[in-house]
Amino acid sequence: MVRGGPISISEYMQDCLTSPQGGFYMSRDVFGAAGDFVTSPEISQLFGEMVGIWCVHTWMALGRPPRLALVELGPGRGTLLADLLRGTAAFKPFASTLELHLVEMSPALRAVQWRALGCAPDPAAQKAADDLAHLRAGLPPLVSAPAASGQQQQQQQQQQQQQQQGQQQGQQGQRGQPGTPSPPSPPGGYGGTPEVGISGFNGCKVHWHATLDAVPDGPGPALYIAHEFFDALPVHQFVRDPEGRRGWLEKLVDVQLDEQPQARLEQRLEQRLDEPGSQPSTASGGSSTTATTKTSAATTSSSSTSSTSTSISTKESNNGAAAAVGKAAAGGAQLSKAEAAAAAAAAAGGQQGHTTGSGLRLVLSPGPTPAAAMLVPRRLAGLSKEQAEQINAIEISGVGMATAERLAQRIGRRGGAALIMDYGRDGDAAAGPGGQGPGGQGPGGPYSDSLMAIRAHRGVGVLDAPGTADLSAWVDFGALRLAVAGARTHAGAAATTSGPVTQAAWLRDMGVGARFQQLAAGAREPAQVEVLRAGLERLLDEGENGMGRAYQVMAIHHTDLTQLAGLPPPETLQQPPQQQQQQQQQQQQQQQQQQQQQPQQRSGAAAAKAAE
Repeated sequence: MVRGGPISISEYMQDCLTSPQGGFYMSRDVFGAAGDFVTSPEISQLFGEMVGIWCVHTWMALGRPPRLALVELGPGRGTLLADLLRGTAAFKPFASTLELHLVEMSPALRAVQWRALGCAPDPAAQKAADDLAHLRAGLPPLVSAPAASGQQQQQQQQQQQQQQQGQQQGQQGQRGQPGTPSPPSPPGGYGGTPEVGISGFNGCKVHWHATLDAVPDGPGPALYIAHEFFDALPVHQFVRDPEGRRGWLEKLVDVQLDEQPQARLEQRLEQRLDEPGSQPSTASGGSSTTATTKTSAATTSSSSTSSTSTSISTKESNNGAAAAVGKAAAGGAQLSKAEAAAAAAAAAGGQQGHTTGSGLRLVLSPGPTPAAAMLVPRRLAGLSKEQAEQINAIEISGVGMATAERLAQRIGRRGGAALIMDYGRDGDAAAGPGGQGPGGQGPGGPYSDSLMAIRAHRGVGVLDAPGTADLSAWVDFGALRLAVAGARTHAGAAATTSGPVTQAAWLRDMGVGARFQQLAAGAREPAQVEVLRAGLERLLDEGENGMGRAYQVMAIHHTDLTQLAGLPPPETLQQPPQQQQQQQQQQQQQQQQQQQQQPQQRSGAAAAKAAE
């Protein structure tokens, strides 16, 4: 690549998704019918309301603290939080304690979230921003805010009307109907959105942050929501050397070998570097342009470096999504990520491969990489000896494990919990219900290659037109649990985990059926009931590729919380499988020794009695 060689899949994912130069999430709304995939909150308001009930229950278990930070990682369009605030508006003691924090990098999505939450500018925050701007310009800070112009007064009136509409909808318990006026667009700030706003649903403050580390840590407890967040975090993929000489090798993204002279590659490089502002191609199989310079062009050094690497064929890659689509996608259905991956896999007959039309290919590193040396032993340590020995390929999200560690440390210091909802499975279990996904190691174990790309509700090749499709990987919940255990053991974090359980089981335990009946009874038209029913059935679908089975729910929480709504008891006292196995072996050896000693003791006692 431009830097001088192949890059890891983790780097490739990060560049394709969040690069300022054409990253998938950075410039547009990718959710919903007009986007590339649909999520549970978009399917039914019941999902966000159940998350709200869980938050209220957990807040009560925390002792009803007077202040509660509610943090969502990757809020998408803000639909989940909007439904949560609307559904909990009647719980005044809870609603009055909230301060919202949204971790979002995309300026485009920040603007969508601002409108979804019915936000208005915070006068105090705006005053501070104006003072800072004056100080930077060498001017004294403003003594008082300038009088609003006629246009600003009109905008403020519109915002007040929107807040009143949001409060009325919250009291009715229904989402706004089509045609409801949208709140005004956010003024100024980060990419056009202020850093702080006031929600029209309950008047709480809403803060935006680019990273989790930027969210204030304390002084009180916090609840974290991560819905379809961990699946978008970069992953590394490793393969055990079949010859057994080089250890674990890493899959890397490199340029596709060209049969034409080297001058043609250099000409491509010059052409692409001359167009830094061009947009990525949306054509299937088209060349990469500006998702990032690291993944869009080749140099002589990258070609020479990749020649020492092993190329991976299409069949060997066994990618989790491909250009082919299933019947549902062909019919124009709006698919979740898990459904799109399953449809693509079914249509391709399980022989999907990484598209090479973009000029990119996958290769194996010539030897172990630093990531392989750090991540593979750590992940395998959480498995039984038999599982670890059988694995020849493994997919690990180092960023995901690090994020789980940071959440555990924050929760251990301040109290609270994190609710994680994503498609995936418990990668430590030998087998279990739900959460299978592509690229697995049989019925259980970590994923080997679950990476997939989705564009316009259809699966495409992961190397096809970088920056124009969503890249994600199925979540290994066992790895997240292992990371929390590491934070508890090595950093003293007072945190543990509960779950995962299937989304269907969690929603039922939270009382989604009763809430559906309540909304259905208050519906004005039969069509509204059918929409609610269809959405609920989809969320609870426990078929082979259903969302109720593919999506899992797990919590990271303080050790003082012994029971969370909808989840099994925590596993604080459980040890990693290898330690459990060692203890079992020691117990068996002790039992055998005791059994061997018993005949000797009996024979010795008999001899002593005979001597008497």
